[in-house]
Amino acid sequence: MSRKTISRKTLPAVAALLAAGALASAAVASSVAAAPVPAAAAAVVSAPEVFAGFNNSKSMVGLAARTITLAAPIGTYAITAKTSVLNNNASTVDVKCRLQMGANFDESQATVSTSIRRQSLALQVTNVANTPTNITLTCNNNIAGGNTTLTFMKITALRVQDPAHLHNVQLP
Repeated sequence: MSRKTISRKTLPAVAALLAAGALASAAVASSVAAAPVPAAAAAVVSAPEVFAGFNNSKSMVGLAARTITLAAPIGTYAITAKTSVLNNNASTVDVKCRLQMGANFDESQATVSTSIRRQSLALQVTNVANTPTNITLTCNNNIAGGNTTLTFMKITALRVQDPAHLHNVQLP
């Protein structure tokens, strides 16, 4: 048989096979593209976790300190805290608060008096905890005659999964 004869006789069959092959290749390609990526091959992206606690009212008379504590598991944290201080008497009182986790801390102070009865304090600290630890917000009056109320005390700790995601530098 000559080449021309084979081509003429087999042309319809070859065309049908080519068409079927193209359709099969397209079906395989689309099923591969639609297949889910195995979990091990996917990039690991995890959302931060939030730990929070509050106490809406703590009376503070004299020099005694008042503390709220939030337990935190091992991790890397950005922590904020806030409270409002209400003056309950005629004395002028300085109230100092300290937010602490491990060796890292922040302090804030406010003066309340008869003319300025309420002040808010905000604090922030970052820390890497290699063991479960406590985050504390501690406040105290500066005079024995101080009579204040700490209201809406809150601690919020945002834990990120990777310590490399915490960047805390001194600014110029």
